[in-house]
Amino acid sequence: MALVFDGFADEKTANKFADKVKKSFKLDSLVFLSQEESDEVDPFPFVLNPPIVLVKRSDDDVVESKVIKAVEAFGGEWAGT
Repeated sequence: MALVFDGFADEKTANKFADKVKKSFKLDSLVFLSQEESDEVDPFPFVLNPPIVLVKRSDDDVVESKVIKAVEAFGGEWAGT
């Protein structure tokens, strides 16, 4: 299961968020341009607004909270897990 983020303005912004997560939090993240693609990696039961970023879960709740807060600066939203 991954942290799921969506609603970014465009692919470039989603990629910037994914890069920030990789560099700042050392968590793998992937960008998808459709829910069909992201569902192949981690199915999500609700409709998402692409681009979509899937972030590998952390064992540290504080790190996950910081990732969820960080998405605001990129105009995306946390959709859930």
